[in-house]
Amino acid sequence: MKFMILLKADKNTEAGALPDEKLLTAMGKYNDEMAKAGVLLAAEGLHPSSKGARVRLSEGKRTVTDGPFPEANQLIAGFWMIQIKSKEEAIDWVKALP
Repeated sequence: MKFMILLKADKNTEAGALPDEKLLTAMGKYNDEMAKAGVLLAAEGLHPSSKGARVRLSEGKRTVTDGPFPEANQLIAGFWMIQIKSKEEAIDWVKALP
């Protein structure tokens, strides 16, 4: 089964700020653990919404709106894609996040 672990955006990620060195190191170790366990398919940080756009399709028309978008708590700052045997195992991996 594939699961996606989403990291929600906040004012810091929307400002383009990286986590501090300690957290970056911990996240690197976490990613290494998942890779060694053979469960990690992808792990990425995403650009802030100020560098993005939304494309909406309605009644055959496409509308493009450039970022930034005000509702940071509804945006995604990064993700992990994992392949494992069960939802319970996915939850265990999430509980181990730094």
